[in-house]
Amino acid sequence: MVRAGLFALLLALAFVARAEEARPEKEFRILDRIVAVVGDEIILESEVERFSGSRIIPKKSDETLTQYRDRVLSELITDLLRERELRSTGGFEPDPREVEKKYEEIARRVEAREGKPYSEVLLSAGVTVGEAKNWVKRALALDTYLRDRLLPRIRITQKDIEEFYEGPFRTEALARGLTAVPPLDTIQDQLVVLVRERRLNAEIERWTEELRQKTRILVYRRGPRSQER
Repeated sequence: MVRAGLFALLLALAFVARAEEARPEKEFRILDRIVAVVGDEIILESEVERFSGSRIIPKKSDETLTQYRDRVLSELITDLLRERELRSTGGFEPDPREVEKKYEEIARRVEAREGKPYSEVLLSAGVTVGEAKNWVKRALALDTYLRDRLLPRIRITQKDIEEFYEGPFRTEALARGLTAVPPLDTIQDQLVVLVRERRLNAEIERWTEELRQKTRILVYRRGPRSQER
């Protein structure tokens, strides 16, 4: 009886094993993928797709969708580098009114380009209004942090103003069709603002490049998930 029972059990196991071998392979679907690693933090492909779909970063008319998503990924990496520094200082809370104002500006821009309500654009991208406003809030916090951190380093002299007036300002004004530029003393205040902004942007780029150099960044170039089964 024992032998008969053991023989029956072995037959049953063999049948199960053959059934498993005959069963077709399971079809797996990729739910998400890591597209970048920044230090010890990751960026998922779904984040890039959803942020791209929100159009918070404007898409250029001559960009393909792949080029646009690559640029969005680059911006997300840059923001993450800067955000790591912001978090180390305790963070910054933007004025809710400024967040709402900036969000409305983005909504009007996207609606004018897409020809439909911004809420529909967000819905198509799988993004809630709350999430979009949080992204706007983060961008404002980073911008304020950068200005507070880097603007005090910038010093503008009278020589800087005069060189800018005779150089880039005059060249750009004539390129736009002006036959003559206003006298320096009538627009000096505006020139100070322009020079300061350009210096600030250059300082931001320099500082961000320093962050890139000291942070391990891995970017995985793959086709979008929508092209895979």
